[in-house]
Amino acid sequence: MVSYSLIIFCIITLLINPILCYEPKPRVGHNSVIINNQLLVFGGWDWDSESIEPSYYDIFDLDLSKSLYSKNWTWNSVDGGKLPVYTSFSTAILSTDDTIYLIGGYRAINLTKGEFNYSNPVYMYNSSTESWTALKVDNAISRQEIKGVINEGTIYIFGGNNATNFSAGTLYNDMQIFNVSTMDWSTLSITQNLPSPSCGYTADILTNGIIVYLGGVEIANGSYTSRIATFPSLKTIKLFDTVRLEWSRMNATGDDVISSRVYHSTVLKDGNIILFGGYGTDSPKLAILDTNKEIFEWKIPASSDSSPFLYGHTANLYGNYMIVTFGKQNLL
Repeated sequence: MVSYSLIIFCIITLLINPILCYEPKPRVGHNSVIINNQLLVFGGWDWDSESIEPSYYDIFDLDLSKSLYSKNWTWNSVDGGKLPVYTSFSTAILSTDDTIYLIGGYRAINLTKGEFNYSNPVYMYNSSTESWTALKVDNAISRQEIKGVINEGTIYIFGGNNATNFSAGTLYNDMQIFNVSTMDWSTLSITQNLPSPSCGYTADILTNGIIVYLGGVEIANGSYTSRIATFPSLKTIKLFDTVRLEWSRMNATGDDVISSRVYHSTVLKDGNIILFGGYGTDSPKLAILDTNKEIFEWKIPASSDSSPFLYGHTANLYGNYMIVTFGKQNLL
C-alpha cells in the first residue's frame, strides 16, 4: 500500500442542505461537468426501477467558489436548463468555457407513453444562456454507455452499446470522431489491433494525445446481454493514439491486484489516473494508475479502504479535489 496526498475526496449526495435548496432525486448514469466554478449535474436514471423509466431531465448546479469544507452547500435548479430529453448513460464533454456537448445515451421523449427517440444524437448546452440546442450532425451515431474525450476540437468516442432494450443490444469497437468546429462526424477506418467491442469503460486523454481506456464490459462477437458480458483485466491497458490513429495495449506493472469493474469513474491529475468504485468487484475501492512511467504502474493508496464504494456515479477534478456525485452503494 502506498500513501498519496494527491486527492481529497468530496462525496456529494442528498446530504447537502435539503430544506433551503433544490432537492434532486438519487440517480446513476447521469453526467456532471465543471464549468466556470459550477458543478453541473444532469440526467440519469433510477437504478432501483425495473426498466429505463424513470429517467431524469433536470439540470442543477453547485457553486464551487465557496469553501469546499462548508456544511451549508446547496443544490440550485438551473432555470430554463431542463434537458430536451430524458437521458442516462450518455457522455458530456466540455468544449469551451461555456459549451457542453451531450452525446448518445438512452433517450426518452415521453416516459408516460414509453416513447424513445434517438434521431438527435448530439445536443449542445450554452451555460451563458442556459439553453440546449439539438444539432443536425450528418452521420452521427447514437450509442449508450460511452465516454467521450476531446483533443484539439475533436471528440473521440469508442464503441458503446446500441441497445434494443436496457439489458441487451450490440456492442461495438469502432472509433467515432466529431469535429466541433466543422460539425463533421465520421468513423475512423482502423483494422489493426482493434480491442473487443466494449461499453461502460472510462476514458482519459494524456498530454501526448494518448487515450487510456479502463474497465467496462466486453464481448467478442458484439451481441450483448448482461449474462454473457465479460469484464476485461485492468492489468492490460487499452491505448488509442489520436496522432497516429492507432490502437495498442500495455501490460501495467504493480504488485497490487486491481479487480475488473464497470460503471466506475476516473479523473486525471498530473499524469495519474485515479480510479474509483465500480460494479462487479470488491477491491480496491480506489486505485491509481501512474502513466508518467514508461510502463504504467498500478498503486493502491492507503486511504482506499476509508472511502465509500459506489457505482454509476460521476467524478470530477477540481483543483486537488475529486468530487463524486450520486451513484449507488456497491454491497459486494
